[in-house]
Amino acid sequence: MMKKISGRAPSLWKSVAAGLGLGAVWTLVSALIIAKLVDSEVLPMENVGYGSMAAVLTAVFAGASVAGRRAGHMVVQAACLSGAAYFVCLLMVNVLFFGAQFAGMGITILLIVLATGMALMSAGKGSSRKGRRRYKIPKA
Repeated sequence: MMKKISGRAPSLWKSVAAGLGLGAVWTLVSALIIAKLVDSEVLPMENVGYGSMAAVLTAVFAGASVAGRRAGHMVVQAACLSGAAYFVCLLMVNVLFFGAQFAGMGITILLIVLATGMALMSAGKGSSRKGRRRYKIPKA
């Protein structure tokens, strides 16, 4: 089997955009789930902060993982840029809807760094990713 060049290199910015999109969608879905749990009185109002922390952790982890997988050899750059883009997106939402109240942003930065680090550790060679494909070139 001869190696065929397809001409398509993985794009760093497309992978970051995919990770940010997944993280944003997962955040919206998590917010809807948390709101439904509070409305049905399964989750007390005092514990909404724990739910939002879990939502941020899982959203950044999923986004950084997807960005790292799609970026080819630029796994670290794509995952870190995806986490940074998610934080900038949260800052913009905070400024637009909440009047720029930055009360819990320190914890949010810590959660984003933690989730990005977990995504990078799970993207290693020993995890579920396959290693480098090796081609056997037949001798003539």
